[in-house]
Amino acid sequence: MPGRPPTGPLVRPHVGRQIAGVCIALAQAYGWDVALVRIFAVLAFCFTGGLVAVAYVAGWIGIPEEPVELSGVYPPVI
Repeated sequence: MPGRPPTGPLVRPHVGRQIAGVCIALAQAYGWDVALVRIFAVLAFCFTGGLVAVAYVAGWIGIPEEPVELSGVYPPVI
């Protein structure tokens, strides 16, 4: 399955996340389609007896959030 090229490090982005951003973080880091990753995660939650749920929580804790970028420009003082 050809995917998009990886976009960067494994971080949980602020934009586009659903619950914790683990699926979108994996999809962006490895160049996969985020919808397919989310579908696979839901199916895996149902069929693994909670093992994937534990891995998801571990990813939630272990994958850092994307840093907030500030422009450094302050609004003018009136």
